[in-house]
This record gives sequence, structure tokens and C-alpha cells, in this order.
Amino acid sequence: MGIIVRRSLLDQMQQRLEECTEKFHGVTGGDGIISNCAALVRKVPLEKVVEEQLAMRQMDIRGDATRYLTDGSAPYLSLHHWTSWLHLIPGVEGTPVINLMTAAANAVGGPTFLRRWVFDNGAVTLSLGYAITVHREALTKDELGRIEWTWEHHEPRKPSRPGLVEGIEKHTYYLSQVEELLPGLHLFRHTSSQPGVVKGIREIDILWDARSELPSSSRPVWPS
Repeated sequence: MGIIVRRSLLDQMQQRLEECTEKFHGVTGGDGIISNCAALVRKVPLEKVVEEQLAMRQMDIRGDATRYLTDGSAPYLSLHHWTSWLHLIPGVEGTPVINLMTAAANAVGGPTFLRRWVFDNGAVTLSLGYAITVHREALTKDELGRIEWTWEHHEPRKPSRPGLVEGIEKHTYYLSQVEELLPGLHLFRHTSSQPGVVKGIREIDILWDARSELPSSSRPVWPS
């Protein structure tokens, strides 16, 4: 869950576990039960005990969530439900998605993971460790500031814009491989499965070089 609780408060809640379980058994969700128990222990209203942290992403959304991680609002403290009810990489489900993105996060570091770079005046965007998107029409500054809403229901809590049609208005290359070439040097391979790019560029590779010193004589072996 996307919750952080002080240890001292958790100790107090533990002492009243049975009381909280009985009193709040009808509350929906474990996070709701914990929040109500914390309010009971602290003797304050529920709205006073919970402070929203925008970097903790619950992701209670369904369907095509491919643009959820491309809005440039990183860093993220947590991602929850990220393969349960939604799709982040077309054709890749569950554990493989987690493994891919975990490898990317380990390579670039948490504060840098999912940060967005914009190229060609908004025509190309890179969400590091996730996807590269090539747009038919370059995104404006206003559009870059809005999240592309592709999932079902649950209107975004930040300014949004309609989803673009994949294969027509944009081509997205999703992370398909993370390989360590040398210590501190990683290759991120991104692949598009759209029929429109089968005869064109199907893969885009990015080298992430985090070495503190660049050796003058060593060259990475580029995978075939």
C-alpha cells in the first residue's frame, strides 16, 4: 500500500489492534482501516491524520495505463497495483514487466527512473526506463504539462489531454531489454510492435553511462 506510518504510532496502534479490527472491519481497503485506526489512537479526525504524498502512486486504475508513467512527474516513491488491473507494456504481463522496470530503476537510480526528456521541440519524448514516443505532431508546452489520459474511468487528478491513437498519431517504443555491458554502463532496448513500423525502425537503443570515470581504451560490446 502507499502508506508511511511512524514507528511510534505503529506501536500504539498495535496495542489496540483488536479494537481497531472490530471497530473498522467494514471499512473498505487495508489503507482505510489503518488510517482510521491511526485517527482513533491519536484522537484526531481522519482528515487530520492523513497527509497526501503525490509521489506515492496507488494506481487504482484499469485498462490501458501506458501513458500513466510518461507525464514527467517523477521521481516516484512507490508504485502500487502496477500490474494487477492495468497494462503498462502491450503484450507483456505481470512479473516480466516488474522485472524489466526494476532492472531499469536499478541501473539509473530511483530519483532518475521515469524522468522525462523532450527532444525535437516536443516531437520525441523519453520516459527513462520505460518508453520512447515519436509523435506525428510535436507536443506543445501546454500538452507536455498535461497527462495523456488512456485508462478507463477515474479522471486524472492533474490536468489531462485525450489519448493519442497509437500507430497513427504516435509510435511508442517500450522497454524490452536491459543489459549491463560494463559496470555502470547499461543498454536499454525499446521495441515497437505496431504493424506500421515493421518495415521501418522497430528498435531504439539507449546507452546509459553512469561511470564516474570514462576509460579511454575500453569499448562496450554492442549486442547483436
